[in-house]
Amino acid sequence: MKQLALLLLITTIATSIAQAQPFAGGEGTEEDPYQIETVKQLQEILNHTDKHFVQVADIDASETEDWNDGKGFEPIGWTMYCRVSHSYISDPFTGSYDGNGYSIKDLHINLPEEEAVALFGYAVNAEFNNVALLNITVTGNSMTGGLVGWNERGEIISTRATGVVSGSGDVGGLVGNNGGGFTSGRGKIYDSYAVVSVSGRGRVGGLVGSSGGDIVHSFSAGDVTGGGNVGGLVGWNAYAASVLNSYSTGPVTGGTQAGGLVGRNTGKIIQSFANGKVSGDDNVGGLAGTNEATVEASYWDTESSNQSEGTGNGDVEGAIGLTTDQMTGTAAHFNMQGFDFEETWLLTEGYPALYWEDVKSIEVYAETFDQELPDGYTLWQNYPNPFNPSTQIRFAIPEQAHVRLSVYNMLGQQIATLVDETRPAGWHDVTFDASGLSSGTFIYRIEAGEYVETRSMMLVK
Repeated sequence: MKQLALLLLITTIATSIAQAQPFAGGEGTEEDPYQIETVKQLQEILNHTDKHFVQVADIDASETEDWNDGKGFEPIGWTMYCRVSHSYISDPFTGSYDGNGYSIKDLHINLPEEEAVALFGYAVNAEFNNVALLNITVTGNSMTGGLVGWNERGEIISTRATGVVSGSGDVGGLVGNNGGGFTSGRGKIYDSYAVVSVSGRGRVGGLVGSSGGDIVHSFSAGDVTGGGNVGGLVGWNAYAASVLNSYSTGPVTGGTQAGGLVGRNTGKIIQSFANGKVSGDDNVGGLAGTNEATVEASYWDTESSNQSEGTGNGDVEGAIGLTTDQMTGTAAHFNMQGFDFEETWLLTEGYPALYWEDVKSIEVYAETFDQELPDGYTLWQNYPNPFNPSTQIRFAIPEQAHVRLSVYNMLGQQIATLVDETRPAGWHDVTFDASGLSSGTFIYRIEAGEYVETRSMMLVK
């Protein structure tokens, strides 16, 4: 009898412990996060929104298609607008989630009337790392994404998503609202991508619907369709936002303000590119539908995009159109000036890829540039432009020739001779230092054999 009583006591204690610990292990702290290995444990996070989690196995979430009478998985962290207090009330996720290299596959969420819809609906100061969402199906209203619906002041690193995401406004393959537009809090996204078919009415992007934060070293490659502010990477790159060293390759279809990379840009686009086909009704561009702010050393493919203009409306400074041949293979090294092909970008047989991507580079060609000959004479636009106080001028000659490269002011007076000698066939870079000159527009002219070309540049001090 004593042995039976002891066995019953042990069983009771074990049952109590199991009920008290709904996860596979851990304590929920940063040092010892809760361990997630099933979709039910993943759903349980919504009752522990201030804790820390690590995934320890691949998760098959296909059963969520039948959860909650077809509504599917319930987003972790929520927010809603209270019409009485005229403010948002919410229970955001404020912890961290480490995907740890494991995947979450076939997740279903079907909440077309709800705001902030995603695996994590609303997150504040949260951290997400190495999360893999595969073949997801997410439907929501505004602020709808694959990983986070509304990312306020959070960081997303080395994360990817594939599948289908649809909603109303602020709809993105990875994040609906990245602290952008009229919401507060700069969200940050690094080294991440989405290959997601995304659709919505406004502020729709392959990676992010609207962003007020930083998107760095990231890309998107899915179809993007929307009414207004529609971009291959970001629908609306808002006022405090920046897109840096990122790209988009998917087709974009919009009504107004449709762009291969960004629909509407009121922030910064720096050293990025787009090559997807772009179509729309008004304000359509290969790089941005509308540009109201800054674009630096960013490119679009004039052939694959079917767009001859970089922006449909606004300043085109810094948006540079190139052909497919100029943007692919080793040619990208010479034509996409401003791109760092040492530490950030990789040359491939196609378009440039980011250094962290698992792609085959053609760095071997980079080692033999001096052995390859240009197809013809070329004088590139200087970079940077405008500049202060120095800038790089690049030219190519297909055979040995005497080269004279000179700089003139707007009165036609020669103010500098940068090259006046015989140069071998190949690609050449020359620095023009204008430290002793005042701001203004200058002309640079090359003469090589029978080839003569002239371009203008601007010094701004």
